[in-house]
Amino acid sequence: MLLRNLYKTLYNINVRKQAETEEPSVKAVLEKRERRDVSRDEGLLTRNERETLREWELRMEKLTVLEARVEQVAFILKDLGSST
Repeated sequence: MLLRNLYKTLYNINVRKQAETEEPSVKAVLEKRERRDVSRDEGLLTRNERETLREWELRMEKLTVLEARVEQVAFILKDLGSST
């Protein structure tokens, strides 16, 4: 039961990461950042766009750390379950 909840949590984290990326303001800045001129010089982004990117990157980093921790717990529980 606990392992199933952890897998559900992993799914929810991935859904949240996708939703964060699909947010209209973030999506527009990410698309702009992919342009060749902007990718070479992020100074072409406005201050608000750079702040949006920093906030998005921070949220993604936190979600990635959370995902790794949940995966680690799931691995341990799965390993303990198979050794008994």
